[in-house]
Amino acid sequence: MAAAVRQVNGLDVALAGARAHARDCGAGALTFCIVGSLAASQGGFFPSGWGWSALGCLVVALAILLLDHTVTTAPLERAMVASFVLLVAWIGCSTFWSASAGRSVEATARATLYASALLALFLAARDTSLTAVAIGIAGAASAICSYSLATRLAPDLFGYQTSGLYRLARPVGYWNGLALLAVSGALLALGIIGSAATRFLRVAAAGSLPILFLTLYFAFSRGAWAALAIGAAVLFLLRRPAAEARAAVVGVLLVSGISVALASHEAGLTRQGEPLSRAAVDGHRLATALPILVAAAGFVVLVTDGRRRSAMTLARRAGPIAVVLVAELATAAALATGVVGSYGITGEPRSRAASPTALQRRLLSSSTSSRTQYWRVAWHEFEAHPLLGSGADTFELYWSRNRPLAVETRFAHSLYLETLAEVGPVGLLALTLVLAIPILALRRARHHPLAAAFAAVYAATIAHAAIDWDWQLPGVFLPGLIGGAAVVLAARPRGDVLMSPALRAAALVVVAGLASFAAVTWFGNRTLDLATSSLTKTDYAKAALQAKEAARWQPWASEPWRQLGIAQIALHRPAAARHSFRIAVAKDPLDWQPWFDLALVAEGREQTFAYNRARRLNPLAEEFHGRSPR
Repeated sequence: MAAAVRQVNGLDVALAGARAHARDCGAGALTFCIVGSLAASQGGFFPSGWGWSALGCLVVALAILLLDHTVTTAPLERAMVASFVLLVAWIGCSTFWSASAGRSVEATARATLYASALLALFLAARDTSLTAVAIGIAGAASAICSYSLATRLAPDLFGYQTSGLYRLARPVGYWNGLALLAVSGALLALGIIGSAATRFLRVAAAGSLPILFLTLYFAFSRGAWAALAIGAAVLFLLRRPAAEARAAVVGVLLVSGISVALASHEAGLTRQGEPLSRAAVDGHRLATALPILVAAAGFVVLVTDGRRRSAMTLARRAGPIAVVLVAELATAAALATGVVGSYGITGEPRSRAASPTALQRRLLSSSTSSRTQYWRVAWHEFEAHPLLGSGADTFELYWSRNRPLAVETRFAHSLYLETLAEVGPVGLLALTLVLAIPILALRRARHHPLAAAFAAVYAATIAHAAIDWDWQLPGVFLPGLIGGAAVVLAARPRGDVLMSPALRAAALVVVAGLASFAAVTWFGNRTLDLATSSLTKTDYAKAALQAKEAARWQPWASEPWRQLGIAQIALHRPAAARHSFRIAVAKDPLDWQPWFDLALVAEGREQTFAYNRARRLNPLAEEFHGRSPR
């Protein structure tokens, strides 16, 4: 009888362990999928990606709430989710006084995605899941950066970027966003090298760093390098790794630095306007060296893996790595001076390394790229609406009317200033509360080996968000937000209690509300995207039907009516187009574009009024250059 009881107890323990392991793997898979899919879809910039992402997270949350009766939560986790739900609610409320209701609803949908991801993570993960979560983020960042780097190293296969700024951006679509994603992956990789329990994870993390650093370099993002410095400072101040881990980190960083040094001397990869043949030759050359650098980074970890070894053994094993690194440094110096590598892989003579190009010089430039102008206009927008703000996502309208220079932008390039301008002091206070909770949890979380790495990613993200529009790129901002949530998870006290029935019911209500809103916005945005695609394919009749369907799903938005009007013009129905543009104007009266569209098809006084109204709303638009008011 006793033996049977012991056997049953052992089976229960095994099942509990299997469930815990499955939950940890699920948390990592959720993180990898949500970050990777959004980053691959233009960084999650477009509204059509927010709905399905939020619904995916909410389905996970709903399944856990209904099927798992062992879910536990801690006070700080509940506080962070509640604060974010309040932020979403306040952004949604701004629709009632917004200068553009449609834009504010879109901003609410984006914030809903963030709240849904947080809710799913807190329900699915535990403090033991953080290694899987770190692997998920670092793995997603490495996969995205590997593809992005391939577009630079093999332009003959992936397409050569002959126009634009020649800064690495695909598939995120924005170079600074891609660079911040690389920073998040690099900081977590460093954390894994210093704390992971298995050698395989440490070697894999080390091998990803040359790829991440090369991606960061080719993005030529000063802000991302500053964010990396901030994150690294947080990482090493919060957790001092053991001697062998420090040796591994230093060695891997040295290998990554060598990769950047090699890349900096490939003119075809760093200088805009080089012919495709030169870019391909230089890219293939660096691609040939990259596997060696990746292997060298992994070799560093293997050699310095001195756990359970004496200091003498560690010193003896560190000899080969010194030889390898010295050889690599000598090779980099020879390439820089032109002593070796005088012939490319095509057999054509290779010129000496070019002098620093504009792309390389910008890393040391003090230019703010018009950001001070954006911030000044955002502050004026707050002064014009000091209590409630002008409404979420309406900075573009205010900028168009008041911009001091002919530069197009949709965002103020500062999360905090834009929040203050658009949703007022209450919105900024709610955002501050959300972002402060991981900081409050940090002291209690420091015991966890990965807490410092997650705190570093979080610090880098919230610092970078002060000078760029990361919030509008969920695939870029989510790693930092998840990093903050991971710090809160690491601070979870032992012996936390199960969710009470009342709390579970409240969570189900929140999930149901968020899911309903996400579904409606997703269907509307998806239908609108189909209409835009049909317009591009010149299938105007189909575009008109799809735009009408989008207008039914989005009664608050002007864009479906604009698309319908454009289709009706192509179908030679000017009267119907005028009607559609009038509705668009009524829904978004401060947006110059519907007024300009109306002026194209209106007649008489209405045409003059619409044209002059559009010009007042955007006086520096190219459409008005050389034209006098009507």
